[in-house]
Amino acid sequence: MSAIFDAYKPLRNYLRQCALDTTLVDVWQLSLHVSNPDVMPAPRQAGARPYSLNGQLYSWDLPVIAREVLLHAQKRGGTKRLNSQVAIGTVINSLRNTGNEGSKLRLIEQDDIRVSICGQAARHDSA
Repeated sequence: MSAIFDAYKPLRNYLRQCALDTTLVDVWQLSLHVSNPDVMPAPRQAGARPYSLNGQLYSWDLPVIAREVLLHAQKRGGTKRLNSQVAIGTVINSLRNTGNEGSKLRLIEQDDIRVSICGQAARHDSA
């Protein structure tokens, strides 16, 4: 479980520094960018070069990002946003790392169950 928390922590810590209202606008713009990247650019800081998140961010990531923003962003005083490739990269990488750690945990649990079932079957057969 600690590995999942360690993977999740950068996401939580970054979003705790974000302003809720502007970051939700960024998530909305991200959703428009994901659905039509040729028409809507990814959110960016004024004067920054446009970039694409094609192949990095998917529509199924957006509800998770929105939920995490609602849980952790600041109603007042937040200074960060999801309006740069670095910021969005931090969030995407944390989501992927958390998911990967969760998958490892499920695999370990499945192996434990399989070993337990096989062990019980072997004991049953020998009885």
